[in-house]
Amino acid sequence: MVQKSRDSSARGGFRPVLLKSPGGDVCYQVCIGAAALICGYTGRTFRQATQKAPRSDWQPAGASAGEQEREKEYISRVRSYIHDVVCNQHEQQPVTSLGNQSGKETVLNKESWVVKLQKCNEWFADPARGSAMHPLVCSVKMFKKLWNEEAGLKEKKASEASKCDTCANLAAAMNEVAGVNTAEGKQRRSDVRAGMDLHERNHLGERTEMDRACLRSLAHPRSIWTIMADAATQRNFELPRIFNKTSKQFRELPHFGLKLMATYSPGFGFLPFLVHDSMKSGANLLWTVVWYTIQAMRAHYGFLADELHLQLDNTTAENKNTIMLAIAGWLVGTGLFRRVRVFFLMVGHTHIIIDQIFGVITKYVKRSELFTVPDLENVINWVPSAAR
Repeated sequence: MVQKSRDSSARGGFRPVLLKSPGGDVCYQVCIGAAALICGYTGRTFRQATQKAPRSDWQPAGASAGEQEREKEYISRVRSYIHDVVCNQHEQQPVTSLGNQSGKETVLNKESWVVKLQKCNEWFADPARGSAMHPLVCSVKMFKKLWNEEAGLKEKKASEASKCDTCANLAAAMNEVAGVNTAEGKQRRSDVRAGMDLHERNHLGERTEMDRACLRSLAHPRSIWTIMADAATQRNFELPRIFNKTSKQFRELPHFGLKLMATYSPGFGFLPFLVHDSMKSGANLLWTVVWYTIQAMRAHYGFLADELHLQLDNTTAENKNTIMLAIAGWLVGTGLFRRVRVFFLMVGHTHIIIDQIFGVITKYVKRSELFTVPDLENVINWVPSAAR
C-alpha cells in the first residue's frame, strides 16, 4: 500500500488511499496515515513500512522527466507567491538592520500553516490569473520551508493595545469556512476575501498619505514639516532591571520609572525626551514635546514651514481631545503655520518608523547590564529605606 501510494508530486509524497466500506457500496478517500490506522497497523509498523519504501527522490512507475519539471515549477511558483504577493502586496515596515537588501520587513499576524497554504492555493486557483496548473501541489512541509527562507517576512502576535478588530473578525470568518467546499462556503470565502482586500486598501491608502507627507518634508521643508510623536512602553525602562525571576517581596516595592517620549521628523531626525513617572501623561506632555521639537527644527532650518503634519496614535488621553484642537488652532491663529494637519492611522495599523527606533532602543536596554541588579539576595538592601 505504501509503495503504490508513493508519489513525489503529491502533497506529503503520497497519493490518497481509496478504502471501501464492508458492503462495498461506499468508498472513502483518506491519507496514507489514516489508512494505516484504519487497517489496524501500529505506528511502529507504519514507520517501518515507510522507511523500507523508496524515499522521496524515488519516482513511481511511469514518472517522466516532465513531472519532475512540473514539481520544480510548483516550488518556483510558491516561492514567487510568498515574495511577490505576501511580502510586496502587504504592509511593509522599515528595519534598521534586517540582514537583507531591501531594509524592510512584512509583519503578519500568526496563522496556522494549513491556513497559509490554503490561501496560496486559492490565490493560484483564481481563474482571473489564467493559471494552467490546478490544483497547486505543495506539501505543508515544503511550504513551511519556502516560507522560512523569506528573510523579510515576520509573524507576530498582535498585542492587546494595537489589535485591529476588523482584521480579527475577518480572520475568524475565514477560519470558519476553511475547508468548506460547498457552493455557500466558496461564496462566503470570496466575500471575506473581498472584505480583506478592501480593508487592506483602506489602511494602506492612509499609510500612503503619510508617506507622501514624509517625502514632501524631505524634498521641500519650507512647505511642510512632518512630526511623529509617540512614547515607548514604560515597563521596559523601569529601574532596577532584574534578569532572574523576581520574588513577591521585591515586586511590591516601588521602581524608579522613566518614560521615553520622542519625536521623529524626516529630514531632521530623532529627538528623545526622558520623563519621570511622576509626570502625568496627557495632551499637555505631548504638546510640550512637540513644541520643543518645533523650536529645535526652527533653530536648525532657520524658518518655519507653511504646513505642520502631526502623525499620532489613536489615544483620546493624549491626542484625540479638545486640547489638541485648541493648540492646533492657536498655531494657525497666531500665524506660526498656515495649516496644521493632525493625522491618525487606522487602529491596529499604527506601527511606523518611530516604533522601530523604540524597538532598537529597547533591545539595547535589555542587553545592557547598566543599572541592573543580578543578585536577588541583596536586592532588598539595595532599595533605599525611604522607598521601603
